[in-house]
Amino acid sequence: VGYGSGVAFAEAGIPLDRFRAGYARLMGALAAKGATLILLTPPRQEATGSPVPDLKERNRRLGEASSFIIGIGKKHGHLVIDLHGQLSAPETEPITENGVHLNELGYRRVAGLMTRELGLFEGASSLVTIDSERVISSHGGATVGDAVTTGRGIRFDLRSDQLPCDFLPVARKVSILSAVDDYRLKVDGVDVLEGAAAGWGSGYAVSRGPEYDATEKLRTAIIGKNLQHRRRLRPLNKTYVFLFRAYEMGHLAYEMGDFDRLVAADEERIARLRVPRTHRYSIERIDPWKPVHDDPEHEVPRFIPAPDIADELSKMEVPEGYQLNLFSADPILTNPINLNWDTRGRAWVSMSSTYPHIKPGTEPDDRIVILEDQDQDGVADKWTIFADGLLVPHSVMPVEGGAYVCSATEFLFLADTDGDDRADERRVVFSGFGNADVHHMIHALRWAPWGELYFNQSIYINSFIDTRWGKRRLNGSGVWRFRPETERLDVFARGAVNPWGHAIDRWGQSFITDGAGGQGPHYTFPGAAFRSAVGAPRTMPGLVPGKPNGTGCEVLSGRHFPEQWRGSIVENDFRANRTVRYKITETGSGYAAEEVETLVRSSRQTFRPVDLKVGPDGALYIVDWYNAIIDHGEVDFHHPLRDKAHGRIWRLIAKDRPLVERPNIHGAPVEALLEYLKAPEDYSRTQAKRELATRSRDEVLPKLESWLTSLSTEDPEFEHHRLEALWLYGTMNAPDEKLLRKVLASPEPRARASGVRILFHWRDHVDKPFELFASAIDDEHPRVRLEAVNVLREIGSMEAANIAIRALNWPVDQWLDYAIWLTARELRDDWLPALQAGKKVFGGATDQLRYALEATGDPRATEPLVALLRDAKIGEGDLPNVVKTIAGLGRPPEVDLVLTLAGKQPSLLTSIAEGARHNGVKPDGAASVIPRLAHGERSVREAAAKLAGIWRVTAAGGALAGRVRNARNDSERLIAARALARLKQFDRLAGLAASTQDQDVRVAAVAAWAEAQPVEARRPAVEILVGASDSEQIVPVFTAFINRESGASQLADALEKFRLKEAVAITGIRLVHASGRKFPELIVALNKAGALKPVAFDLNQHEREDLLAYVITSGDAKRGAEVYRRKSMACTLCHQIGTEGGKVGPELSSIGAYAQPAAILDSILSPNNDIKQGFETVIVTRKDDTTVAGILQRRSDAATIIRDPANKIVAIPNNDIKKTAKSPVSLMPAGLTATLRKDELVDLVRYLTELDGNGDARPLPPQQN
Repeated sequence: VGYGSGVAFAEAGIPLDRFRAGYARLMGALAAKGATLILLTPPRQEATGSPVPDLKERNRRLGEASSFIIGIGKKHGHLVIDLHGQLSAPETEPITENGVHLNELGYRRVAGLMTRELGLFEGASSLVTIDSERVISSHGGATVGDAVTTGRGIRFDLRSDQLPCDFLPVARKVSILSAVDDYRLKVDGVDVLEGAAAGWGSGYAVSRGPEYDATEKLRTAIIGKNLQHRRRLRPLNKTYVFLFRAYEMGHLAYEMGDFDRLVAADEERIARLRVPRTHRYSIERIDPWKPVHDDPEHEVPRFIPAPDIADELSKMEVPEGYQLNLFSADPILTNPINLNWDTRGRAWVSMSSTYPHIKPGTEPDDRIVILEDQDQDGVADKWTIFADGLLVPHSVMPVEGGAYVCSATEFLFLADTDGDDRADERRVVFSGFGNADVHHMIHALRWAPWGELYFNQSIYINSFIDTRWGKRRLNGSGVWRFRPETERLDVFARGAVNPWGHAIDRWGQSFITDGAGGQGPHYTFPGAAFRSAVGAPRTMPGLVPGKPNGTGCEVLSGRHFPEQWRGSIVENDFRANRTVRYKITETGSGYAAEEVETLVRSSRQTFRPVDLKVGPDGALYIVDWYNAIIDHGEVDFHHPLRDKAHGRIWRLIAKDRPLVERPNIHGAPVEALLEYLKAPEDYSRTQAKRELATRSRDEVLPKLESWLTSLSTEDPEFEHHRLEALWLYGTMNAPDEKLLRKVLASPEPRARASGVRILFHWRDHVDKPFELFASAIDDEHPRVRLEAVNVLREIGSMEAANIAIRALNWPVDQWLDYAIWLTARELRDDWLPALQAGKKVFGGATDQLRYALEATGDPRATEPLVALLRDAKIGEGDLPNVVKTIAGLGRPPEVDLVLTLAGKQPSLLTSIAEGARHNGVKPDGAASVIPRLAHGERSVREAAAKLAGIWRVTAAGGALAGRVRNARNDSERLIAARALARLKQFDRLAGLAASTQDQDVRVAAVAAWAEAQPVEARRPAVEILVGASDSEQIVPVFTAFINRESGASQLADALEKFRLKEAVAITGIRLVHASGRKFPELIVALNKAGALKPVAFDLNQHEREDLLAYVITSGDAKRGAEVYRRKSMACTLCHQIGTEGGKVGPELSSIGAYAQPAAILDSILSPNNDIKQGFETVIVTRKDDTTVAGILQRRSDAATIIRDPANKIVAIPNNDIKKTAKSPVSLMPAGLTATLRKDELVDLVRYLTELDGNGDARPLPPQQN
């Protein structure tokens, strides 16, 4: 019985005397029933945010009522539960909704108090004890059994006597006596608790998990039953069913019986639910995390500053006249990745604390949150969780009714069906995207202005997608193109290493950034292929080779930022904790880029900008992942210092320039939305089109036509306004041929170029589209021609090929040349059979035909090329490439023809040799190369020697041996010796190797011999090494053994008991390190033979800090440059600075702009610890067991292309490859600096640290000092 709360109120309540009298009468009436009575005193009222003036007086009256009730209980022997005296709120949380009525916490506390007072759960608590022998015992309330000892703990079954309650202090404890490790408890596979060793002796309380879930199910069922009973007890429309108007609806009284049956069914379900079931308890030892290796300082800093917004802002540098503020941060944001805006001006942010790797037994709970700046002060003041429970959502794009999400291996649509900004339904649009590397999985969603949605994937991802349009496949990096209405998915571009940004400028041209390629922004168009593109025989470069890696990509637009910023590309140099701006200028059919300034730089390593977008107010919003650790595979996935709890979004504005008034787009009238298409801000135009796309065509198109008519041709932006209208027609899938033709005839070439792409999409709705394509291919502007070539290639037909090739009638730059070449190659099955059938192709234009035939890489092209050659229709400048093509693809008679031609022009032998190495045929006139071995030009002699070996011209043996003896050049000598090896004339090589007259002859003979027969050649090889005085002279000998699959171990065995000069042994060790492979047995043998002491390249922390201090105080960049350029260091062989150097290793022109001195030092001393993405060593083993180690450039259908340690491009035919493997060893030798003095190493680090983007030294940045 719980009465008395009304006593609290002086006026509207019950007077105390009246309450006492009434309560006494109630007790008497209930006693007459013979019921057992439990009396509850009224709880106190509590203070709230809206205080009442008489709270103290109210509680005094409630106290008097409580005292009366307690007295009644004592007098008549009733149990009294004193809520007034025992129920109180904790200091931090209220127990009422409004000071009077209990909230959920209040009811839980009442329930706990009542059960304890009633003794309902006495004996229900249990203690499960596991002793040192792993014997389990249970004390009270539960039964255990089926215990099994595991390698990391114990598991057993447990059944409670009754269900637990979460409002009781302790239902169950689990104790492990003499525990020395930390343990984790799982119940039915669900993590329930983790405990330190010290606490297991006394035991840990189990207060959640599947057992408590069962209790909650029971509670929910009881509430449901009570609801049905309430509807029976207090039926709606009671007047009409039971009372004075029952004559109207009294027939419905039978429904009360239905409620009774529902209650009975619920009672049966409750009876089942309240029976405890058996649960599987599993106790597992928690193995402490241990590093797998010592992480260098630049990967895992020893000191990571605590999160502090004020300090972070103070460490930020921005250009003069600009300022930065915090838009949003944790706890709302945790590890934010991507930001995109909706039509309401809200920021949708995808986040992942699961990254980089999910732990077994845990469920991912990554989120998408919507941020809103309601008062438009530049700070988010409202946030909503749109979706949770996601797995690494790399990107989100809001649309009407939900959002598209790139989530791990799936492309999702999360639907908000009721408009509450919460995802209600999840649909997998596509699955099958690759999973090989979490930070390479699909990402970077971006709208095209004509209604397509783009997203990227990176180098380790191989995707195989089934769509309603057929199967789609993309191996490695690339950009996808998706049309939401039709769900058509296509590959837009391929390659780059880790393309983590994509932006489209105001004329519809695409640019991507690469987080690992080091080439700045990349101009991107349909069919473009960049470094690493799988299957691409040819690729395009980025716009700024040598620039730092970048994530995010945005083209600046709008009135807020100054004129010189507009049209620039901004991206994040996340490794250097900065955001940079590139100036973009048009050149030919493409673009040029130049890094012009750093927009934001922080001296804190925790600032990790990963995405950036211009917002509805014109400011630049920068997504900060906030993490001192950013390396993916280099640092343990579960490293405890990986930040999982923080994140920021910063906002950059120009202080003295007005912000843009946030456009009112959502729900705006069509007329207003059309006006937004004139806005200078990309945000306004994009979101206006997205909003218009949600309206019906009948609503939009008539008004769009009127809007077009109202445009003034005098407006400087008229052509762009009209293009926006065309894009809107495209967005709404409403082709308008009349408008398209006007745009294609625009005086603005950028509009014409974009119109060509729309023509591609609308070609089935346009009259005579190929006439328009033909006009575009002859456009005076190269970008219009480029667009035409690209779309014709996508169309793919004989007619398309004939038109596209006409672009060769105009000047051709690198982008056009690539596009035309790719078109001729990919459409070869459309035009080449016609040519073979005697039909005229390409209008009979010889130059165009020659170009196309050379591009095909198809043996069918040789016969037409031969015909052109015979008819003397090949120009002198084009002859070498034609000859190379025929030699590489032709049949014996065709190769004989070019060989005959070389009889008149011996220089063509070089082209023949280049082509013939990949062609397995031997011409009848192969022996004609023998006389050329004595030609006056070295290049001709070398080509003749190569061909003698390729074609197995046995009769050339004597002449080749003569070239080995008499050549004055090491290269020619080695080529001739290798030819002898291919002829298997090892006796001649053995004789040359035994010569005592010329060491160079011996070296060449032994090196060539060892490449083919390392076992037989190892004895003479050791003799040469032992007697060598010039350490560089014997490099080919070492290389020959190292490049054989088992050659290194065979040489190591042969070196036993021999001594080498120190310089020779050091050279051998350097070459082993540079091979990208581990040959410890040869290293040991060389150290022993050369009496060398192995050099330790690891510095302890004190030595490292001491050296870095010298870099700052004493390092000299000028002297360091001299060290860098030493031939013995071989730096320039692998690394490019400015326009000089190789490309085996990362470009270093601007390394000082993004790498800390500590990182540079670590990379020099321990290159294997942190191999830069895209520069991993690949080892290709040929079928003859020779190997090629180097950096994989790409794989084409015909060959695997490697850049070897000598900076040479080596193409290995795929049909000649035995196996391909990645090596954990860098091509950069680990001991390269062992010969340097300390001051020289200091100078070298100083030089590299001060390099700017042009390869020139600049002062060390203050934050690095």
